[in-house]
Amino acid sequence: MSLFKCILILFILLQTQGCSHYYAQTKDLNERINEWLKNDEYSKIDSVLDVLTTDHPDYKAIKLKREKINVQKSIFIANTINNASKLVSDDKWQQAIDTYNISIRKLGDNKQIIAERDKLIKERNTQVHELRKNMLLRRSKALIQYAPIYNKLEKLIPEDYNARSDITRYNAETEEIATHLMNCGNQALENEDFSLAEECITLSNQLIPTADKQKLLSRTHSKRKFIDNKRRSRELIESFNDAYASGDFPKARYHLETLLALDPENKKALELKSQLDRNINSRIEKGITKGKSLYSQGKINQALEIWQELLSIDPKNEELTSLVARGKKVSKKIEKLEKAVQQ
Repeated sequence: MSLFKCILILFILLQTQGCSHYYAQTKDLNERINEWLKNDEYSKIDSVLDVLTTDHPDYKAIKLKREKINVQKSIFIANTINNASKLVSDDKWQQAIDTYNISIRKLGDNKQIIAERDKLIKERNTQVHELRKNMLLRRSKALIQYAPIYNKLEKLIPEDYNARSDITRYNAETEEIATHLMNCGNQALENEDFSLAEECITLSNQLIPTADKQKLLSRTHSKRKFIDNKRRSRELIESFNDAYASGDFPKARYHLETLLALDPENKKALELKSQLDRNINSRIEKGITKGKSLYSQGKINQALEIWQELLSIDPKNEELTSLVARGKKVSKKIEKLEKAVQQ
């Protein structure tokens, strides 16, 4: 910061403090505070109250008024936020920001109001950035669609003045948009938004192809694919854990198989598959043994129920397939015999 700026800030600060001390010594201070309160000038009130001495003739009256001042100040802050929110809902963003700025001038450095204003400005800037990005992408796609038309026009009437003017304007806009798209792509790469980077670089290359863009596009595509696979892997692992925790082994196995199809060498998935297979085999062995015990006791349907549930977990298990088939046959025979006895 320059020496001049430092001196200027110091001068303003001294002037402000000087005004506060001046007002704090005036005899009509109570009336002045009433007027400031009427106009919501809390910054002036606070600065004077900070330097007000006990020997001032209006000290007691002003002291009794402090609670009223604080209450009215709180109401003013709440109204400011509410009014700004209503303006935003009506799409009047600048008016909402102006509302906060006016309040800041009246309140001074109020942290709550400054935070609300800054949050609103950040939200507005995010939307503006998104709109400009969409405009850029749409303009580029429109230019790409117009390219064959201008190429045909140039071949049909290459010497026509109006046609040449149109083509010149088109080429100039194409170069401008292609440059903006590369800026968009490079910025997206810095932000590690590889999907947007790939889209912007692809469109720029379609407008004006170059070898450098092709190389950058290839590297960006690899990074995006790597990031996407990594994100997808995390999602599948989470889905596996949820299914495994709930005892839904078929779904758990499906998530692991999907992951291994994407990344056959994924160490985490291979470890989990080994763990899942051990648990499934243990559960099936115990279930088969329990089912056979029930079967030998004549509890065919109970045994069949256990084997069918296990078969849904391991559909390719030959022993379970055989047990279920045999259990169904015996169950049907018993059902027929029971019906014959009843008749």
